[in-house]
Amino acid sequence: MSTAFTAYENNTLKTKAKMLTEKTFVCAKNKEELDLLLSEASNVIELNSGCCTLIVGDSGSGKTTLLKKFKTRFNELYANTASPNSSEQACYIRSPSNMSPLDLYRAVLKGFGEPGLIEGSEVQLRIRIAKQMQTKRYRVLLFDEFQQVVEKVGIKSVRQIADYLKELVDEFNVYLVFAGTSKVQNLLSINEQFASRNSLTIKKSLLSVSTLNNYRVYVSYLLTYPERKLKIHTH
Repeated sequence: MSTAFTAYENNTLKTKAKMLTEKTFVCAKNKEELDLLLSEASNVIELNSGCCTLIVGDSGSGKTTLLKKFKTRFNELYANTASPNSSEQACYIRSPSNMSPLDLYRAVLKGFGEPGLIEGSEVQLRIRIAKQMQTKRYRVLLFDEFQQVVEKVGIKSVRQIADYLKELVDEFNVYLVFAGTSKVQNLLSINEQFASRNSLTIKKSLLSVSTLNNYRVYVSYLLTYPERKLKIHTH
């Protein structure tokens, strides 16, 4: 028995391969990784002790998909409780391309839902972040593309950001999740005390079809995609 694809079908397959991690979640270790994140978040809330997690992987490996799925699931579990005083929220924050401390504070406030142009000094924005975290009860902050903090700014700014994030963990007992390329791991080397708060590192990888077993997983994954137009011929 062999499998053959026409040129059109082969191109369609390649296109869908690039879309897999964004369009479908139940594959590889995504469910397991989601459970790990939920477990860490639960520990933070129950023990009232903050910590952080890294999600490391190449572009297209499913980091953003995992973050957003985690946010949705966490808020389903904790943000819609009967008592507003016991409600907890997770917030997704897209890291700015120019990651100065001021840019980061603006991105956090934007993630919190502040409308319009966000202005103010670093001190003023930090005060606003603190108030928002208390009033809206944010306990999980999800930072996407966070490798930019170590790629595009000087060591002084990186250290300032790392120090601030450690303060958030310690003062508000929050769970911080940083997703990015392997360079995001350098953030922890800037502040040893912050590094000690790292409770989990999840390493994502692109789906490989270089082995027969991986090919079977790959095809099974494709068959879960509801809008597939692939035609696999066997003879």
